[in-house]
Amino acid sequence: MKKLIITVGLLLFAAVFMSGCVTETEDPIVGIWHNDKKITTPSGDFDSGYYVFNADGTGFNLVRFAGDVVYGKLDFTWKNEGDGKYTVTRAEVKGTGFPKSEGVVLDGDELSVPSIPGSPVFHRESAAEYMV
Repeated sequence: MKKLIITVGLLLFAAVFMSGCVTETEDPIVGIWHNDKKITTPSGDFDSGYYVFNADGTGFNLVRFAGDVVYGKLDFTWKNEGDGKYTVTRAEVKGTGFPKSEGVVLDGDELSVPSIPGSPVFHRESAAEYMV
């Protein structure tokens, strides 16, 4: 009986100790998303755009203005609302045509932004493409 109590005690101790080793699964939106089709907004046209979602809930947009080689960067935070829906919130958006807060929808390897006219589709980019 004493061995049984010790064995059960050790198993309980191991179970409690090992429960701290469980890691969370990374959110599927984390990564680099790219659209190379022209995007039209009230403030102008963009030749291409990126959404970069970091695991810590931050990220940024990078857009190339039509006809120029100038890129613009907008920082944001994001929140998973569940069921493939996310909210992106930016600190400063004056003169960009981007709303302060917008919803984005993740469906497999496609990210759509319904608030942008025509709801362009962004595709996941491989991190290997950016490694030197």
